[in-house]
Amino acid sequence: MSRASVEGLRTSAGFESTLFCLFEVNSSADGLPVAAVCRLGEGEPVTEEYWLLADPVHLLVQRDRVLLAAALAGELERVESEALVAQFNAHFAEQGMALTVAAGGRWYLRLAEPAALVTTPTQRLVGHDIHPALPRGRDGGRWHGLLNEIQMLFHAHPINIEREARGLPAVNALWIWGGGQLPQGATSHYRAVYSSEPLARGLARLATVPDHPLPEDLATLLAGEEACGRLLVVDHRLAQQGQSITAAAVGGDPLAELERTWFAPAREALAAGRLDLIELIAADGRLFRIGRRARRLFWRRRRPLTAYRPDRS
Repeated sequence: MSRASVEGLRTSAGFESTLFCLFEVNSSADGLPVAAVCRLGEGEPVTEEYWLLADPVHLLVQRDRVLLAAALAGELERVESEALVAQFNAHFAEQGMALTVAAGGRWYLRLAEPAALVTTPTQRLVGHDIHPALPRGRDGGRWHGLLNEIQMLFHAHPINIEREARGLPAVNALWIWGGGQLPQGATSHYRAVYSSEPLARGLARLATVPDHPLPEDLATLLAGEEACGRLLVVDHRLAQQGQSITAAAVGGDPLAELERTWFAPAREALAAGRLDLIELIAADGRLFRIGRRARRLFWRRRRPLTAYRPDRS
């Protein structure tokens, strides 16, 4: 990394905006249509209507603020999700809203009419006060009221009563974000995309590029690939560490795991001539590029991966 050239992509910081930039998909004035593209990546039907991600969350009310304490979609059993979604749909059907649960457990909200909303991804808010990030835009005020109504609707649901009895966080709110309609197309310079993230796979499908699940490591990927063309590998494990402010860290150091499975093997493949160029694209838009020539820059002192975090640069 210390021998790589560094440049910036033309994007604002964030995982979603970086991916959209890579596939040359422009955002609207209200943001990126993450929900519609994710549905495409999950293989779910995507109509021409307006889609939002509606993440089930647990809010923690404190004296002077409300924290988004946990994002719960990945923790809920299917029967729990379906029961809460059924209650939502029965309550809001006449308002032209329909909530669905995809096979991967994500919740999507379909609106009959587009909404003028500026929203914030759930992942950025875990452990933070939600008030500065409440939906903005022309329809923001209406959605503040709807979100409060959803909280009251879920408050006494039997699923939440049962979860609290088991010492589990209740689904006491929905956090909406990533709204929009499916874009018309995307452009890609990659021959294939490897990722378990529906957003990356959805963008690949928009660009008519083959997409595949994320391999276990670089050796597995290269074993099944012909040595030609550019490949995009999207690994989002670092961001997934912060799903809850109360959950204990498990599975060891994610940076060390990435070093073992991807970065160290990539250096070896570069030295052996199996790779010509490595580009590491961080979620904050920084691009680190290292080719065979960069290995000759022996005077540049090696630095640990943690030194390249945005707050350490």
